[in-house]
Amino acid sequence: MGEQMDRSGLFTIPSGHNFLKSLAAGLLSYADQYHIDLPIIRVMLPTRRAVRGLRDAFITQKKNVPTLLPRIHPLGDVDAEELDFTIAGLGLTELDQLDIPPAISTLERQFILAQLIRAKDSSIGHAQSLSLAKDLATLLDQSHTEGLALSGLKSLVPQEDFADHWQNILKFLEIISDAWPKILETRGQIDPALRRALLMNHLSTIWRDHPPETPIIAAGSTGSVPTTAQLMKIVSQLPRGMVILPGLDLEMDEFSWKNLDDTHPQRTMKNLLDSFEIERSAVKIWPTPSTQHPQKHSDQAVRRQLIREMMRPAESFGSQKLTPAIETNLKQNITICEAMNAREESQIIATMIRFELQTPHQTICLVTPDRQLAARVTTALKRWGIEADDSAGESLSQTCSGQFFLHVVTLIAENFSPLALLQLIKHPLSIFKDLDFSNFEKHVLRGPAPAKGWQGIISRINALNSALNDPIFSDILKIKESLETALAPLIELSTNLHNPLELLQKILKQCEIMSGGEDVFWGAEESDSLSHFFSKFLQECQNLADMTIAMSIAEFADMLRVLMDQEIHRAIQPRNPRIVILGQMESRLIQHDVMILSSLNEGTWPAEPAHDPWMSRMMRKKYGLSPPARTIGLAAHDFTEGLAAPRVYLTRSIKSEGTETVPSRWLQRLSTLIKSSNFAQNWSDNEILNWTRQLDKSHSPYFKPLPPSPCPPVALRPRQLSATSIEKWIKNPYHIYAQKILKLKRIKSIDEDEIFSDRGTFLHEVLEEFITATRDHLPPKIEAVELFKSLARQRLQKLEQVSPHWHYWWPKIDLIADWVVEQEQEWRTHARPYKLEESGAYEFAISDDFADDKNRFTLTAKADRIDRLKTGGFAILDYKSGSIPTQKKIKCGHSPQLALEALILQKGGYEVSGGTEVKDLIYWKVAAEGEALSCTDKFGAENLECLINEAEDGLKNLVRFFDDPSTPYTPLPLLGRIYEDERGYAHLARMGEWAVMGGENSEENEDDISSAASAQNNESGENA
Repeated sequence: MGEQMDRSGLFTIPSGHNFLKSLAAGLLSYADQYHIDLPIIRVMLPTRRAVRGLRDAFITQKKNVPTLLPRIHPLGDVDAEELDFTIAGLGLTELDQLDIPPAISTLERQFILAQLIRAKDSSIGHAQSLSLAKDLATLLDQSHTEGLALSGLKSLVPQEDFADHWQNILKFLEIISDAWPKILETRGQIDPALRRALLMNHLSTIWRDHPPETPIIAAGSTGSVPTTAQLMKIVSQLPRGMVILPGLDLEMDEFSWKNLDDTHPQRTMKNLLDSFEIERSAVKIWPTPSTQHPQKHSDQAVRRQLIREMMRPAESFGSQKLTPAIETNLKQNITICEAMNAREESQIIATMIRFELQTPHQTICLVTPDRQLAARVTTALKRWGIEADDSAGESLSQTCSGQFFLHVVTLIAENFSPLALLQLIKHPLSIFKDLDFSNFEKHVLRGPAPAKGWQGIISRINALNSALNDPIFSDILKIKESLETALAPLIELSTNLHNPLELLQKILKQCEIMSGGEDVFWGAEESDSLSHFFSKFLQECQNLADMTIAMSIAEFADMLRVLMDQEIHRAIQPRNPRIVILGQMESRLIQHDVMILSSLNEGTWPAEPAHDPWMSRMMRKKYGLSPPARTIGLAAHDFTEGLAAPRVYLTRSIKSEGTETVPSRWLQRLSTLIKSSNFAQNWSDNEILNWTRQLDKSHSPYFKPLPPSPCPPVALRPRQLSATSIEKWIKNPYHIYAQKILKLKRIKSIDEDEIFSDRGTFLHEVLEEFITATRDHLPPKIEAVELFKSLARQRLQKLEQVSPHWHYWWPKIDLIADWVVEQEQEWRTHARPYKLEESGAYEFAISDDFADDKNRFTLTAKADRIDRLKTGGFAILDYKSGSIPTQKKIKCGHSPQLALEALILQKGGYEVSGGTEVKDLIYWKVAAEGEALSCTDKFGAENLECLINEAEDGLKNLVRFFDDPSTPYTPLPLLGRIYEDERGYAHLARMGEWAVMGGENSEENEDDISSAASAQNNESGENA
């Protein structure tokens, strides 16, 4: 085996073999045969995770016997310090001539580039400039990695070829082509990617001119990076150098080999061999001790044949059908699951892991590019008490301490909004989390938002003094004082502009105080990552001139979110050592007994080419950057290496956030091969899927839930209701049951926007003031309109907080004023205002059989307006800020409010003089395009009395019907516009679980529902 190694420098470990274990076994055998000490062997691998994996493989091979290992270090993402150490270890005099400047730090580069971007366009905010700077830095790294000259950006876009937009983009690209090199030269620094490339090129030169006698192994890289490919070529030519490729297909036919495109998993290695000017036949199989079972070796060969057929180029795809051996292997060792959605996919994966853990010592690896799916899987596994090792970590902004810090910043940036205040108060690190905030939250923070700033909260509390009893208000005052003491330094920061260094120092200090001390805030697991980030950020705030300017707290908050989102914290916690969750790139060279390859949808795996804000695809191609298809080829290689494992699960979700997904191109190829071989397989129905669905499936028969039918005792049923409540009683009896019998009131939500009810209240109040001011004399139109608008402006200034919607609605007040004045002028020719916002009541006996207080029912109502007609009698007016009821609803009794108010007036329930005769009922829609509906005009004067009498009969029948102990307060489905209050009671009745609503939300449908209510309320045949 050793002689074979010496004769050729190119090897491959075939797919299906555990790459790192095979590499370790081969190196141990080589060292034993040639009596070479392992520490003199140098092994270069593409990733740090692969480095850790090879160390573990050596320990496994040596059966945990203490061993000095080879020198193993990363190649693809190697640090400059490690390359310095590598060069220094050669002991060459050329090292003295190496004069490569140090690399600029990543964060420092991002801040300087952001400063240059803002100098180009001052309208770009700090957060956006930092985000764009990160993209510019990525372009810089790509250019250095590909060995491209930045000066090539200047001639990238000829004036005649592209739109002005791309010409403007080039002005920003001048930052890295002109300004940036000068800045680096002045600072005596270079980009990290350029320094890495220079060091690797220098290492290649040294090894070419002075070949080391010690074994050098470059393993696992496909050579996609030019500098890496050059170094690998030099290694392959060293006396004891070896390049070991991962999964090179030596059995592919020559026709297919010559027609590989960039998306093929073998294309990168074909490019590498072409650059070496070496034929594929010169590559040897990496020799390892023959310890594998013959059947296992056969299974690996069959799996490689399946992968080969799946991945054939278009010119030869489908030329071979699946053999019986492939079909058997596919059935026994590959399970494909199509879940309905991402949630189900995560649960299926958790079931797979739980099932495979039953096999002793078996290891499992989940590979997914979707970090949300990975998080869902770790959560799903906790149902069995399984803690999985998710290597991706989480952004610093998602950690407990990071969130607490951002909550504090957000509270200031959002000027003490209720939601931001609650987020901070209820955070696990907050010193307030154990206090009882229920009264403070309910009365101060819920409902419409108070005015901006801490003073707005104070004003809200002061307004509650007369509305709440002493114990509740005292409790609110105590909470206010505690918050005010703790938040005082932050209140000072909420105004004016500040230096970011000062902001950060003060906020960090306040975070320590509000979390209970330094030991608490800096004692969390992520504190090291957080302190490291803030140390770098503080340094940048001190060094960069751009950061010495003042900025608003909102800009500061946005900037910090951008920076903390890009910082990753990896938790160190006890995990199940047999389970690991990796991203696509992290999984390279990692193979476990069971591989679960997930998120196999187009756009996820393979991913869509990343959006480049600086270059179009044509510009990238012209500049010389790698084509997007090459990343698909690398993703394909990662997929096929995972697919070659002994036991494989493939999963995807049919829908993502309600949108249909497209299966990964590799699954589509496999499906095509299966169908062409008449090998039927249902990916949406298998054992794993059924197990998962059974886990949460109810084992009792399913019965469609019935609407609740509460029948409270008659003694608890309401004996007094308003006219508006009567309308709700008809529309949805359950509403009255919950509100009047159970005494339940909906708790308002945070920052609730009561725009419709607010407008209605606002217009009613303005109209009341306007009518009161003009009761005896209505001025000419121009004066009357100005009076109305003046009263509206005064009322608006009294509002505690103005909803953003008001700014869109307020300009209509001019049109509303015109309509109201014109309507008043016309109306007052035959009527005059008499009573405004008048309350009245009408009491009647429910039954004629007996007389006591329990047999009495009282109808109440507040009339917006009662006017005297000049011809005698009264007219009752009702203002509507929205739509007025239809004639059909008024006539059939589904909108009985005005008719019931007229009934109260006729029965003497309002304090009026001069008779009780009602001559008209009128609805006014007070809007920019107002409308007036007179019941007399629509139904005739002779029918008005009939309408009132029918309302009385319907009311009494309704009361008597619900006075029956057997009559339930059954909820009815709601259609049309549903307000928050109605939605709350509908949710309480679980209406969404049993209600079936068909058709459009038309007026006819709503009337049908109302008719159903009438039918329910009139089993006796009486008309309610």
